Amino acid sequence: MSQITKFLFGKLHNIHTPKALTVIKIGDKALLKATEKVLDVKDHIVQNTATDMLYTAQTVLTAEGRLGIAAPQLGINNSIFCFRLPKDCPNPRYKAMWNVETEYPWTLVINPEITIATDKKSAMLEPCASFFPGISALVVRPTEVICKYIDIYGAQKAIHAKGTLARLIQHEYDHLEGITALQRVPNTNFVKFDMEYMELSQLSIIKALVGTECVAPSDYSDLHTAALGQIPYIHELNFVS
Repeated sequence: MSQITKFLFGKLHNIHTPKALTVIKIGDKALLKATEKVLDVKDHIVQNTATDMLYTAQTVLTAEGRLGIAAPQLGINNSIFCFRLPKDCPNPRYKAMWNVETEYPWTLVINPEITIATDKKSAMLEPCASFFPGISALVVRPTEVICKYIDIYGAQKAIHAKGTLARLIQHEYDHLEGITALQRVPNTNFVKFDMEYMELSQLSIIKALVGTECVAPSDYSDLHTAALGQIPYIHELNFVS
């Protein structure tokens, strides 16, 4: 029985019909706001929120070949995200970063705490469910982290994540801090885009976000530049004022 099925049918005193939530896009101020910690995992509102998030992940995001979603992306101001990591790459957009040691079904993470577990870093393209179609950012991140969190039942958990999983967890955790991947790149040279899918108004939103508030540390510049040289289809955005 899946995590969401056990959760739904194990709480018969508080039956909630799960619903698919809408993913909000960059430009929405909700994505730039840090979330609040969950005070009581057993609170029925929190439980209903968690159920809706997992339902959205298992239906909408699975169909789209996505790997994760954070509460702010669904208009929820709680410190919650969920992720999955199948053995086989579910979408060509993740092919370059795919390095899976352990499979994970859709997993709910509440009140995560992240600790960097290595000095090694890597730069890879990161798409995002809240980006416009055709957008990804070349982000430098530590290759290994430890994530401590509370699960849907209130139990304390920990994941020692490496490679793809470490990057995925850091990406989702950033959302809880009000940070998008566009804010993790030093300038628009490190944004991959497809003009076929984009409008000038969307380019303006991207330009406003790139490098703001949480710009990549200067010591990451060499990694960014080296990775840029290996990914020639990233081009600087030419903005029209």
